[in-house]
Amino acid sequence: MTYRFCSQFSKGVYAIFGFYERRTVNMLTSFCGALHVCFITPSFPVDTSNQFVLQLRPELQEALISIIDHYKWQTFVYIYDADRGLSVLQRVLDTAAEKNWQVTAVNILTTTEEGYRMLFQDLEKKKERLVVVDCESERLNAILGQIVKLEKNGIGYH
Repeated sequence: MTYRFCSQFSKGVYAIFGFYERRTVNMLTSFCGALHVCFITPSFPVDTSNQFVLQLRPELQEALISIIDHYKWQTFVYIYDADRGLSVLQRVLDTAAEKNWQVTAVNILTTTEEGYRMLFQDLEKKKERLVVVDCESERLNAILGQIVKLEKNGIGYH
């Protein structure tokens, strides 16, 4: 990655547009800050104070908090799969402490389709029907498929 970045910089590139991977985002933003090269990305937002990173996708924490508050959810499950979900979860937990919400956090980073089925069966046993799913799109499709297959998309489920 270092070679690619420096070779572009030596050609007179003043801005880079593209996606990033979680394992390289810190190096990329560091290069942009050090070399004063703007990085424009539609990837999910990362916490950075780097003035040379322009994130086109908005952060979702405040919107999620507003929805939970609007519907007056007091007890719910927050399912997440990536480091990105941790920052959202932290904001949800901070708000939960202020508003006396009960949040059950479930990390499904390594969960299989069978694991999703078992998770939703367990949630059914516990009468947990309010669920926030914060996952990458490919994993989300598998989860939504299990929800439909288990008929957990009817009245009373949110």
